[in-house]
Amino acid sequence: FSARTAVQEYPVLAELFPRIQVIVGDHADVLAAMAADSVDVVVFDPMFRKPPGRPTAMDPVRVFANPSPLSARAWAEAKRVARRCVVLKERPGSGEFERFGLVPDKPRGRFAFGAWCKA
Repeated sequence: FSARTAVQEYPVLAELFPRIQVIVGDHADVLAAMAADSVDVVVFDPMFRKPPGRPTAMDPVRVFANPSPLSARAWAEAKRVARRCVVLKERPGSGEFERFGLVPDKPRGRFAFGAWCKA
């Protein structure tokens, strides 16, 4: 699925792609260098530490992924940097939602989302 295909199928994305900035680096360090309230939303979509037990399209990428759990430092920096909310994608039952005081949007399934929102 390429950017060109995405724009063809969803023309509204043509307006959004120029606003996306890719930053390469350790996520906690990148967040720490950012100003408070400088982005609307921070999304953590980590590589799951436990593979699903069947081959997936993500398997070739797994060797490049950091298998460490999300750090408390990264979470705190994300809350400082986000104007609106911080979103975590994880597996239900992983313990990560509870660790950050989140309620997953679904208790079962391959993955779920939890969000912390600023008041």
